[in-house]
Amino acid sequence: MGKNEISYKAGLPASQALEHLENLVQSLRKGSVCLQVGGEQLVMGLNKAAPLELEISASEKKGKNRLSLELSWKELKPGEGQSPEMLISSQPPAPDPAPKAPAAASKTPKKKAPAKKAAAPKTKRAAKPKGAAAKKTTRKKAASAKAK
Repeated sequence: MGKNEISYKAGLPASQALEHLENLVQSLRKGSVCLQVGGEQLVMGLNKAAPLELEISASEKKGKNRLSLELSWKELKPGEGQSPEMLISSQPPAPDPAPKAPAAASKTPKKKAPAKKAAAPKTKRAAKPKGAAAKKTTRKKAASAKAK
């Protein structure tokens, strides 16, 4: 089956953009989204039992804010779709409280683990010279090679 696609981009007042988003949410809840742009239309059915893939990204650069939202309907393989928790709100999160002090040590002594062999100390390699110093080093090596 061929790919059907409609795109829409316009500068709108916030109230009108929010109205479009609210209509999108209502359509998703009803199980079908119909997008009409000019004389074109695209109708997408939604199986409410199938998972939705949600991708949101936000950025701020030079006074311009961008929020991108992508929803896709696809069957996920077992184990996919395990996403980190996300919260959307109108306020920034409150700062985390101070970390808790560690719990008091228990009175029963712990068994010591067997001693591990000491690892050999790591040696640092000298950094390669850069620029003019690199040329001098190369010349010295070439001169010593000729002398041999």
